[in-house]
Amino acid sequence: VTWKNSELAQLEQLTPSMKQAFEKMDRSISSVAVSDITFDTKLSQKFRETAIGKLFQILGRNPRLRVSRCDECQQIRSYVSGSFLKISRGIADDEYRRELASRMNVQGFMKIQVLENNNQISVIFEIYEAQDGKVVFSEILTAPPEPDTIYYMAFFGKATIPVDVGSTSVEHSSQIYGISRTAYISTNWSATGVIAIYSDTTNENLSVKLSDKISGVKLEANLNWTLFSLGQGNTKFQLTTGLGQLYAPTIDSPFIYSMGITMLLGGQIGVGIYPFGTSVENLSVSDGTTDGSFSGGTNLTIGILF
Repeated sequence: VTWKNSELAQLEQLTPSMKQAFEKMDRSISSVAVSDITFDTKLSQKFRETAIGKLFQILGRNPRLRVSRCDECQQIRSYVSGSFLKISRGIADDEYRRELASRMNVQGFMKIQVLENNNQISVIFEIYEAQDGKVVFSEILTAPPEPDTIYYMAFFGKATIPVDVGSTSVEHSSQIYGISRTAYISTNWSATGVIAIYSDTTNENLSVKLSDKISGVKLEANLNWTLFSLGQGNTKFQLTTGLGQLYAPTIDSPFIYSMGITMLLGGQIGVGIYPFGTSVENLSVSDGTTDGSFSGGTNLTIGILF
């Protein structure tokens, strides 16, 4: 399901909530007939057909609730009352409702409305008893707001890089400044392009360290998968994998690969922790040798989405 069809994407997001709602219906009634499913005029025919199939599929999964489809509820009826010919559609009065329920052997009827407002889908369920028309169950479910299909993030952070110098390990670090562009390719998947500047901030007082600074420009491509969302989808926790290159001639411009967690908080702030791996050897060390090497590190970043 791609963001190109946001209606169907939102329907998929609503499916778990609809399942939970249907599981609660049998507490109020044990058999119903679906009398009416209406859709907002803005919703496409493809969406309507898919939604009807999805609704009846989920309704049929509750073994404690017997569900029927009431085709007669949508028929146009005509009858003579006195000297007048009357025409009606659906369940027009209490007497007909009770008669129809008796013929179908159900305790009540269900109405379903699917609405769209500001590109946000809502589904309304209402069950009423056949005998007196009393509403015994009602619930409104609204899909999370549709996220932007593309967003940018300006970020800064720190790279911590353990460096092996002979038999000793020392910690080098670099400040990170960058910008990223993310595009959703499906409900849960997105792709990100990153450009970032690394500026070496290693402690100058270290007794032994690399002679060359870990500074340069990183280009990276990431693939993100949403693990789960909170707050109607405004806060997301994503698994992020990446592949790129740090263009820094002093350390042989290594290729790097990474895997970490991205947190999008309230749709405004992005926080990430990304352990990365690489292979860099034979680097010049401050003691005059070329015993320096490193095989990875960790990037910590925070940024603002726009």
